[in-house]
Amino acid sequence: MNDSKQDSRKEAIKASVNYLKEVLDLKEPLNIKLEEIDQTEDNKFWLITLSYDDITLENIFEDNTRTYKIFKINKIANEVHSMKLTDYEYRRSY
Repeated sequence: MNDSKQDSRKEAIKASVNYLKEVLDLKEPLNIKLEEIDQTEDNKFWLITLSYDDITLENIFEDNTRTYKIFKINKIANEVHSMKLTDYEYRRSY
């Protein structure tokens, strides 16, 4: 893997994490994890899947409190094009 592709992936991951924190108004990360990195068939976008603990008073005693989001990141500008809520078993909606 060449360095520019690796750098592009890292920037896309950063953009995804920053966008998630901004949208959720997070001061502290809630155990954010990188789940998957992929790209669209036309190679124009990165598809970054992140998960995080989504614990509320309603689900505090449930086993599965992780939420999964797919971010579609423009490869050239490293800007978030879209963010989708996803079931981890059904991630490929792009």
